[in-house]
Amino acid sequence: MCCPAVQGRFKSGATNAFGNHIDGAVRCDQLRRLLYELDMNLLALRQQHGESVETTALMGTYHNLLRMWADT
Repeated sequence: MCCPAVQGRFKSGATNAFGNHIDGAVRCDQLRRLLYELDMNLLALRQQHGESVETTALMGTYHNLLRMWADT
């Protein structure tokens, strides 16, 4: 298990377009899943309420997590 902090929270091996997009960047299934869920919820918020300071800040958090968890 690559990320013990989230062990057991998600099933491994889930595939989707998002996961395929960042497979090379973030190898841990659980961390990829967290990024996917954050991204999907941000999309829903933007569709319902439009762009806001809060959605922009959350998108920044998403990108920071992606950079932190990316294999370098």
